[in-house]
Amino acid sequence: MKQAFPGLWKASLAVGDVDNDGKVDILVSGYNDHVVDTGGNHLETPTLRLYVNDGTGRFAEKSVALFSDYGVALGAVRFADVDGDGDLDAIAAGEGVTADGKAVPKSTLFANTNAYFVANRRPNAPTGLAATVGTADSVRLSWNEAIDADPGTNKTPFHTYALRAGTFPGRGNIRSGAEPVGRGTIGYMTHATIRGLADGVYYWSVQAVDNGLARSEWAPEQSFVIDTKPPRVARLRGDTLSVGLDRVINVAIDFDDALTGVDTLSTIDVTLSLVGQPSVQVTKLRWDPGDVWFGQASIPTGSFLFEPVRVRVRNVRDIRGNVLADTTFATRLVFTAAQRIAREEGGTITNSAGTISLYVPPRSFDREVGISLAQPDSASLPAGPGPGLSLAVEFTPDVAVGTLAVPAVLTMKYGASPRVARGAVVASNLHIFRLDGSTWTYIGGLADDATKTISVPVNHLGTYALFEASGNVTDATLGDLACTPRVFSPGTTQGYSDKTVIAFTVSTADAGNSATISIFNTAGRLVREMAPSIVAGANSIAWNGTDDGGSIAPSGMYIVAVKVGGVEKRQTVVILNKYARP
Repeated sequence: MKQAFPGLWKASLAVGDVDNDGKVDILVSGYNDHVVDTGGNHLETPTLRLYVNDGTGRFAEKSVALFSDYGVALGAVRFADVDGDGDLDAIAAGEGVTADGKAVPKSTLFANTNAYFVANRRPNAPTGLAATVGTADSVRLSWNEAIDADPGTNKTPFHTYALRAGTFPGRGNIRSGAEPVGRGTIGYMTHATIRGLADGVYYWSVQAVDNGLARSEWAPEQSFVIDTKPPRVARLRGDTLSVGLDRVINVAIDFDDALTGVDTLSTIDVTLSLVGQPSVQVTKLRWDPGDVWFGQASIPTGSFLFEPVRVRVRNVRDIRGNVLADTTFATRLVFTAAQRIAREEGGTITNSAGTISLYVPPRSFDREVGISLAQPDSASLPAGPGPGLSLAVEFTPDVAVGTLAVPAVLTMKYGASPRVARGAVVASNLHIFRLDGSTWTYIGGLADDATKTISVPVNHLGTYALFEASGNVTDATLGDLACTPRVFSPGTTQGYSDKTVIAFTVSTADAGNSATISIFNTAGRLVREMAPSIVAGANSIAWNGTDDGGSIAPSGMYIVAVKVGGVEKRQTVVILNKYARP
């Protein structure tokens, strides 16, 4: 369908919905003729005309008396809501003509303050935002057509759209979303594709712009992930494969995929190749949080401990479907008997050198659990928060156990470290850290430089190491006091711990001062008093059940009182001497 309009010379045109009916109207300005006399004077007048869309695609001129004296040519006309009152104003700038025919520059703003135009309200923000990630570095973003606040305007297409996308919430460093006055740069489409994106998390939103150039609020921000890299094998737990008494090989592998995570529902293939033996399939036991895969296999007949083993990992994929290339790494077999910890009795696990022990109190687990102790090579672990003392340990259960119901006590003896022998260690800076994924988390502990030991309660099994570093501790006032275990037997040989660990936290302001630890019997008599130096964060001090004279206290209940500054906390413990050595 064609429609002829009266021609104009040297004209300019603008479009916008001036009457807010959802249809685009036209504003045009220029010379209505092109005649000048011999002196160069214009014999015609610039005119400014408004054509209103009647809804059928045809336009009719609307008479606006104000326009008759303000036409321009060789310039531009534009619509914009200059005064922000919800309706379109008009701007005309260019060449005008004086009464005597002289061409002069002219700029005029026509504020819509009368009944010529209808006020426009902002459209609602688009809904139904969805992101479809391509197979490589692209994403298709889509949304529903916006609903306008004004009746009669919700005909498609009516809105144009602006898009914002960035690598941080509210940021537009990929697509800024900042646009000049006018229609949205996406146009009338309700989708857009962005290509060439690097791996990472992205945040995006869209905004609707109606034909009256009113803009909606930004839609609630959404996110998507570009992930083109496959997961990787972070490490084999420990630098060896532990073999139990039943000649079962325990395999624990840490995978890493920071963006989408490993697909734990896929069938991962792990095999072992031993010297002179056919490949052995490793059967999956479980996945643990943090993308840790556990499996078991039996040692073939004729295999020997400490001989080389090659571990092959295949068919590992992340949630996005990126597949890890077949990975093979070398290790060796060592003998590590898993110790059974009964629910009601608890127990202690100790390495062969006696430098690391874990006391597990009764009822820490809800069932009997087998725990293997392995000491990984420091080179196989992520870099620590400070110098290490070559004391690292991994406790691996044969079933998933989660958080211990009663904290265990981890003790490390660091006297044999070469750095200690050189006098290069400051005992007050020694602390125990737990490995969470690839990050070391501060646990605490207070070193006893006389005995060269450090103890700390732990709520989880896993990997722990001793570093000379304060860690990132959390400021706190004196926290809840915990004594682990609550029942102990000094000098015991029958399963009970021979000490209790008194654990508490202090604020940074208290660090470097002393705590007062007072232990009373039920008659209120002071049995033992200690004043250890304290550090910011977690502190732990062992009490071996002796009084101030060095004698073992009688069986019975005792009150442990810890005071830091003006705050005091109390806890009770019980000594059972019937389990002590004769």
